[in-house]
Amino acid sequence: MRAFTPSSKYIVTAFAIFCCLAAGTGTRALAQAPDRADQSAPQTVNESQADEITRLFAKLKEADGYDVTRLESEINMAFSRSGSDAMDMLLQRGEAAMAAGDMATAVDHFTALVDHAPEFSAGYASRAAAYFNLGLLGPAVADLRMALALEPRNFWAMSGLSVILEETGDPEGARAVSEAIDAIHPNFEGLQETLERLGAPQGVTL
Repeated sequence: MRAFTPSSKYIVTAFAIFCCLAAGTGTRALAQAPDRADQSAPQTVNESQADEITRLFAKLKEADGYDVTRLESEINMAFSRSGSDAMDMLLQRGEAAMAAGDMATAVDHFTALVDHAPEFSAGYASRAAAYFNLGLLGPAVADLRMALALEPRNFWAMSGLSVILEETGDPEGARAVSEAIDAIHPNFEGLQETLERLGAPQGVTL
């Protein structure tokens, strides 16, 4: 993997947090979840779940301190629910492999997940994190863009995309993605320092 420069340390840290949050969520859930692989058909996010995510984001925009961490965790949990026990299990197994440092196995699980649940944003975001750790930045960017097409509010996916764009010579693209994070989560760790470093706003294009 290309070495990251000190200038990108804040977003790198944020993307690392995303990887750790995903892996931690999956490991805990895997230990608790029954193996019900017959329930394999992903379901559309129901209205109450969608309303709950919207409510969490409304709170997040005004939150600070401990409330930010708590709301980020709740949003991460909501993003990790596919509506299918079997698909959730694939996500959890991939996250457990990532937590154990086995990125190749994680990619295999996440690939099975996106093959069977192509509209589940978390599958692409999680596989992007594994690709990132393997130094496969092109596939990571492709998966991050797909994750954001399906769930535009995933600020962890945005943070990963921002750092990769900056480090591969597209600071304007990185700035645009960082501005998109600012619009929904202005207290995201290190974001304001990143925006200051990247310069004046130029509009948002994901």
